[in-house]
Amino acid sequence: MCRRRHNYNLRHSFASLLLADGRQPLYVAEQLGHSPAVLHDTYAHLFAEYADRRQVDPEHEIDRAREQAS
Repeated sequence: MCRRRHNYNLRHSFASLLLADGRQPLYVAEQLGHSPAVLHDTYAHLFAEYADRRQVDPEHEIDRAREQAS
């Protein structure tokens, strides 16, 4: 039996993967069209789980994106 997938499942997976990758909560909220407060209320359980993971350095990511664009 194939379980039906819903858009919510995809959104939740997307948000979870971004947070697991160390993306900043504000970035994740913007990607989902949420306010930071809604993101926190919905995904608060993940913040503690991923607290010890590598954080993304925004300046490094910007520099890397600029290099790839040129």
